[in-house]
Amino acid sequence: MIIDSHTHLLEPDSVFSAHMDGSVETLLRAMDAAQIDRAVTFVVTPYDSNEFVADVCRRHPDRLIAYMGIDPNVCIDGDAAAHVEELLELHPFKGVKVHPRHQGFSINDERHRPLFVAIADRGLPVLIDCVSMPSKAPLADNLPFEIDRLVRHVPNLKVVMAHMGGHRVLDGYAVALQHPHVYLDLSWLLYLYRGSSVEQDARFAVKRLAPKRQLLFGSDHPSMGNQPIEVTKDEWLAIFAELELEQEDIDAIMGGTIAELLELDITSA
Repeated sequence: MIIDSHTHLLEPDSVFSAHMDGSVETLLRAMDAAQIDRAVTFVVTPYDSNEFVADVCRRHPDRLIAYMGIDPNVCIDGDAAAHVEELLELHPFKGVKVHPRHQGFSINDERHRPLFVAIADRGLPVLIDCVSMPSKAPLADNLPFEIDRLVRHVPNLKVVMAHMGGHRVLDGYAVALQHPHVYLDLSWLLYLYRGSSVEQDARFAVKRLAPKRQLLFGSDHPSMGNQPIEVTKDEWLAIFAELELEQEDIDAIMGGTIAELLELDITSA
């Protein structure tokens, strides 16, 4: 089974919809074209709603796996655990997405720690954007080593570092070596840093992490100018062939590891 571990849904009036097609119809067509069996999908709150992604995933339970989007800023003055429980009553979300750049928070701001504890206590992985782009939060506050600090404070937290840690991919690699429950997703990285030394760093990290089961295929659909998922998929498969990865390691990257992380039932696949 091939699982895309990083896709977005956008409501029709989303601020992002002006330059990206985040409809479920487009996502499903892109998955079919790329021969993707299932996809993890979510919204970035507060720009789009969890009710929207929950409704979409209820309509396509055989294809889509929902994460809840949480803006950590909404939990500062409230009960973070209660907020997570409220969202789980809305839908049986399999993970959490937070986005420091768009939501404007710093990963290791102590005010957010109760939220990460609540996420960890429920066994949910948290997908954290970790790339240096225009940001509402200080860039240095959300680099890969901040994931290391976070996990040391919340040792049972399972973290997926989006985009392999961005331009600091070797830092992301180092954090994954330190913490077996930190995973790197492969989305967006090659597109964003094409032609730079990051491409070579990514190859280095993939070659060494592949046997450790800490890599996840993801497309970041519909980012990258609505680039088809199949383009991202084929590019990574070509790199895996170039690196001479074992087939069992490729299978894990392309779906096996995320299925295990989310405890998905794929016996009927």
